[in-house]
Amino acid sequence: MHRHQADVAVRNALFWATRTVAYHHIPWMINTHPPLAQVGFTEAQCRQRYGNDVVVLLESLKGQSEEQGGIGKLICRPQGQILGAYLWGTGAGDGIGAIALAMQRRIPVQQFLQFPSPSPGFAQILSEMALTWERQHLRRDRLRYNLTELMMNWRRDWTS
Repeated sequence: MHRHQADVAVRNALFWATRTVAYHHIPWMINTHPPLAQVGFTEAQCRQRYGNDVVVLLESLKGQSEEQGGIGKLICRPQGQILGAYLWGTGAGDGIGAIALAMQRRIPVQQFLQFPSPSPGFAQILSEMALTWERQHLRRDRLRYNLTELMMNWRRDWTS
């Protein structure tokens, strides 16, 4: 966080003072065992700002031991814009870093379906959240949902 603040201060001192520090894109972590990491706005802040136009995704990762498990909470808009996230578990810092980068680059939650990961962990939680978001998004768009269901039923009947 200090590097980002220093970069903004130097740029504003050398050039026109037009930049501000975007604190909601800076992740932070509490080094407990297991660690807790957060980035962006809280659910309460999002609901205050956007009302019911907020989607909250909760996922858990069951590991082979207590140390491998984790919990993730992602707060986003119905269109997929990520507003905030919490991760709790081993590797939470790495996972929250990926979410913070997605927020800075305006990458929507559905892009986490393409997130490559060589091992299970928070990448798996992010993929599960993206799948959950996609299912909820499809249910909100009733016409698309009905057409998809009709097509799938037709394919099943045709292949049997």
